[in-house]
Amino acid sequence: MPSRAQKKSSARKALPVPILRLADDVGRFMEYWGFKGIHGKMWVLAFLSEKPVETRDFIENLGVSKALVSLSLKDLLQYRVFLESSSGPRGRRSYVCNPNIVSVILNVLREREYRLLGEIRLAQEHARQVPADALGACGFSVRRIDEVGEMVSEAQKLLRAMIGLGSIDLGGLAATLSFDSLNSGGGGV
Repeated sequence: MPSRAQKKSSARKALPVPILRLADDVGRFMEYWGFKGIHGKMWVLAFLSEKPVETRDFIENLGVSKALVSLSLKDLLQYRVFLESSSGPRGRRSYVCNPNIVSVILNVLREREYRLLGEIRLAQEHARQVPADALGACGFSVRRIDEVGEMVSEAQKLLRAMIGLGSIDLGGLAATLSFDSLNSGGGGV
């Protein structure tokens, strides 16, 4: 005799193939940007859902383990891609997508890319300590190591400027850069 959970699970309708394909495609896009495919798949399910999504929804709909969902939720919450919603009727945590995509992107830049540039800067400073004759023996020069440092500094300045855009209302820019205007060849960049 099937358990109550099995009956409930079998009563749930399987996701349509086009929705699964969309989740896979967004997952691939997220992988391109250095995240995991599961992050994109979970985002699609949460974004399309009319109500906050619980852990079990991800597990059942994507056929993945609770451990994978838990680790992915931790990442998505850290970067504020997901926001924790109120607890469900049984006290379970539920999640919604952060509706402010600009905030999400800027937070990822701040939390991940800016930190990585700092690590590169530190490695460049350590490389700068290698004696010039040792560098010359490898066919390298101190000048080129210094140029790496200059590039990192410029990248950090640009990233700080981009992150600073978070305090600006980008609503008008978003309207100007709408997908319709870009696709029709007018009004875009």
